[in-house]
Amino acid sequence: MTIIVPIGGQIADFLRTRRIMSTTNVRKLMNCGGFGMEATLLLVVGYSHSKGVAISFLVLAVGFSGFAISGFNVNHLDIAPRYASILMGISNGVGTLSGMVCPIIVGAMTKHKTREEWQYVFLIASLVHYGGVIFYGIFASGEKQPWAEPEEMSEEKCGFVGHDQLAGSDESEMEDEAEPPGAPPAPPPSYGAIHSTVLPPRPPPPVRGY
Repeated sequence: MTIIVPIGGQIADFLRTRRIMSTTNVRKLMNCGGFGMEATLLLVVGYSHSKGVAISFLVLAVGFSGFAISGFNVNHLDIAPRYASILMGISNGVGTLSGMVCPIIVGAMTKHKTREEWQYVFLIASLVHYGGVIFYGIFASGEKQPWAEPEEMSEEKCGFVGHDQLAGSDESEMEDEAEPPGAPPAPPPSYGAIHSTVLPPRPPPPVRGY
């Protein structure tokens, strides 16, 4: 995977920048190609007859899955750049559940550690990969989704008030609160959050004699 992941990223960027394939098709190619090859090689691992073949194809299977990093892993940025982190947390969180359940299932399936039991384990792993490949190949998209667009805010939604409206409201408030003749002038209106009041000075502290 250390070798495959950077190569897969360069191939995906080359196909997109040269407009050889659309973003959707590039994501499908990298994801389905990587996981499809991994599923096929896992079948070879399960039905191999020597340790050398099994280990070699297991390394190749995990390595080819590195191509999928340029598929589903960056697909969140394609469809919703504003919410990519949230989508990654949801999808990766659900995907991590399999890592918690698989050891329990495999332990129950391989009680006797026989060859046939492990063949079923790799067969199920391959079928899960093939199922994901088919689903992603049908429903995946690399285009920005409409719900990911920022909402256009009007002046009414933002609560903007024009200077004319503000001046008119101030004048009407002052007319309503007009004082009767002969009353002392009212303090100027305060537009701050806290109305400031002038407190009388405090008397000096008493002087104690010693």
